[in-house]
Amino acid sequence: MGGQDNAAGQIDHLAFAVEDLDVAVDLFNKLLGIEPAWRGESEDHDVRVALFRVGDVKLELLEGMGSESTIGRFIEKRGSGFHHICFAIEDLKATLERLRLEGFEVVGSGEEVGVEGRPVAFVHPSSCGGILIEFIEGSERGEE
Repeated sequence: MGGQDNAAGQIDHLAFAVEDLDVAVDLFNKLLGIEPAWRGESEDHDVRVALFRVGDVKLELLEGMGSESTIGRFIEKRGSGFHHICFAIEDLKATLERLRLEGFEVVGSGEEVGVEGRPVAFVHPSSCGGILIEFIEGSERGEE
């Protein structure tokens, strides 16, 4: 990782907010010629999710479970489209501390668990040029 212990290891996924997950899954299935690698939902995060594996990166499609969910509010304000980029890292808490010291607005403590069951935290778009950044710790399911 270029000598930096807490640098982003790789892109884990690119996330897109969609109005209707079933319609979006059908579209991406036709577009890419593959089925989702994983589908599920999280009541904790108020989302339905589908993950498509494209090489070493996943495309994450997110549908809000209601207009008051984070994704529902995002779509209401901005419409469907790109939501965030996620970097997989080895030590989430150390990375978050480094980011705070650098002046980034970190959202989350590193204790929260994302829809894939791994610790996650975000960097607010206001301190990242308008882009929401997610950091996720560890390898994905089945690769640990």
